[in-house]
Amino acid sequence: MPPDVTMAPKKKEATPTMMSRGSNTTSAATTQPSKQNNETSSTPPSGDLIDVLKQVRAILSQSTIRKEQKSNAQQTIGWAIDHIITMNDKLEEYQEQEQKRKKSTPKLYY
Repeated sequence: MPPDVTMAPKKKEATPTMMSRGSNTTSAATTQPSKQNNETSSTPPSGDLIDVLKQVRAILSQSTIRKEQKSNAQQTIGWAIDHIITMNDKLEEYQEQEQKRKKSTPKLYY
């Protein structure tokens, strides 16, 4: 090897640098998003459905939302959707039973 090659400066190793909030980095665009659990929390939020959705609306109207708030809002909306689906299923079941009852009940004429 020629003596010049051994004297060449070593390559700098990449060191992590602190980025300020809101800085645009290409590494953020290439990272894989974390896999979040789409299942809702087993404990429903306290309060009735309308009040809970109003709380989520209040969170979403903020200009800045913390990770915990976002996570809680997502879980709450998931719970609300599940709750609405359950209520809808019960309503449909009730309506079907009413239809059957009306068909099977003999009409009495006075």
